[in-house]
Amino acid sequence: MWVVFDTETSGLWPQGNDQIIEIGAVKLNENDIVDEFSSLIDADVTISPYAQAVHGISAQMLCGQPQPAQVFRAFQQFVATCP
Repeated sequence: MWVVFDTETSGLWPQGNDQIIEIGAVKLNENDIVDEFSSLIDADVTISPYAQAVHGISAQMLCGQPQPAQVFRAFQQFVATCP
């Protein structure tokens, strides 16, 4: 099994102070999806209008969502030992 994942961030510049605000993943066995993971993340950051135009995630959508540490722990458990 292996895991493929994607993230969305609060901005478009990796050298800036942008944060991950969404993570999604699928666990694959051969060509079959056997499990999925998805979470918005309330990273308490301003979302760049340019990034919001790309991914459509607004600050209002993040209110009340889990904090980064909580999501990353859950994602780590989801991945486990998969490459």
